[in-house]
Amino acid sequence: MVAVLDTPELKPLNDLFVVKGWRTPVFAPATFEQLPPDIAIYFQASGSMTKHLESVFGGPIHIELVAMDHTEQYYRRLVLLKNSKSRKPLLFASIEAYLDRFEKRVRSEIQKARKPFGRILEENGTDHGYQSQAFFQFGPGTEVEHLLQSKPGLDLFGRTKVVLDSDKRLLATVTEIPPRFRTPHANQA
Repeated sequence: MVAVLDTPELKPLNDLFVVKGWRTPVFAPATFEQLPPDIAIYFQASGSMTKHLESVFGGPIHIELVAMDHTEQYYRRLVLLKNSKSRKPLLFASIEAYLDRFEKRVRSEIQKARKPFGRILEENGTDHGYQSQAFFQFGPGTEVEHLLQSKPGLDLFGRTKVVLDSDKRLLATVTEIPPRFRTPHANQA
């Protein structure tokens, strides 16, 4: 029997899969040590994934909105982060941001969905930090695999993390899933 990862940080991802009409994968727990090398390199950075991708791939990251959902309390979105030059997918991500915990201009930027979340926080000087919560894996054959242009037939891996302010108040929940067999070297992107 396969263990199923049941963590509240995956709820926004699952809910947005439902909004899109996608089958929700069965997420199994993983550890950093179990991650394949082509995936582990993405998660070596503990801060902003946007900043990490821009550093590794040598330029700005383009965001493509896949789905969104919101209430007065939160704003959720599924996005595909792509290399601005080649437009190759670099990361599939979900964000659940608690809008009432951000300044008005930051809320507006988040809702416009034109920039990666990490860049919005950096550009606006929003006090924040990141904490990884869990690593996970799920089987092939999903819409995520297709969007990431991953090598078919391989399990995908991801990480959930929370974004906290200096008072340890939850600002957002983030899920990140990189493509398989796309080792992040600037000359490949």
